Amino acid sequence: MQKKLIELLMQAFTLNEKDAEIASMKSVSEWDSLTHVELMMSIEEEFSISKITSDEIVMMIDIENIMKVLTSKNAKF
Repeated sequence: MQKKLIELLMQAFTLNEKDAEIASMKSVSEWDSLTHVELMMSIEEEFSISKITSDEIVMMIDIENIMKVLTSKNAKF
């Protein structure tokens, strides 16, 4: 699951793998509110999640917290 997420981050923000592995809203200048929503939509599609709540979206600001949400939702990969 983490590999797919890293690939999504690499694609969304044009990052190399090393940078994607530690990506966060603070460390990636392109990661603004619009790209955050686009990333959430990509995550829903890629991992077959029907809905990410607004509380979860606010929480998903780095790879660690994104993984926590995906795990809690039994994301498919």
